[in-house]
Amino acid sequence: MDSPTDNIESTETLTDFLNVFRASRNGVVYGGRLRFAHALALALVFKRKQPIGDTIYKALKLSCEHAWILAAFAIVYKGVLFAVKHVILKHNKASRKKYIHFIAGAIAGLLVYGQPTGGKLFSRNITHQVTLYCSSRMILAIGKMIAVKLSQSRTSDPNTTPKVHQQSKRMIENVSWYIYSMLSWGCCMYLYQSDPIFLHPSLRNSLEFMYNNERWKGLKGFFTQ
Repeated sequence: MDSPTDNIESTETLTDFLNVFRASRNGVVYGGRLRFAHALALALVFKRKQPIGDTIYKALKLSCEHAWILAAFAIVYKGVLFAVKHVILKHNKASRKKYIHFIAGAIAGLLVYGQPTGGKLFSRNITHQVTLYCSSRMILAIGKMIAVKLSQSRTSDPNTTPKVHQQSKRMIENVSWYIYSMLSWGCCMYLYQSDPIFLHPSLRNSLEFMYNNERWKGLKGFFTQ
């Protein structure tokens, strides 16, 4: 006869297994919603002469591709977590949470976003965009973490008040952000003028629209062209 503990563990296993597919479903919903609005907005701004039917079709196509990528990543990531938790480390509960999220994320990132086999299962353009988006957010997160550590080391005196600690943290964050934004946009505008072919097409189109759109005639053209 099964003990209450066995019943609890079997219920947890089933829930975690179903959550693998739940995460995939969430990836489809989120990716579809996000990409459709983004693709539609870009088309209306940069391809205003394109027929509305083609615009909607391409937006839907990109939405499906984005949703498929997020769903695939979710399945691999959650699947690895499930395997580690319930198969590999089933009897070693103390080690379940050690590094497994990093390992699962790395494996899913390699298979879905890296595509080491060189296949065309996932859109290269979208996988590159999402990876670059993720890496930029990681840089900011790591920067904030370093700022907290540095502020703690600068204000290690037990007599330091929370206000002083917060001021030190804010100063480090501000200075690092000033340097980061200065170098990022300095390099961006330099590349745009010297070697724009190396910039991502969406960024290049945005810069082209804002800074090289100087062909206009008359007062009306100044505002509408």
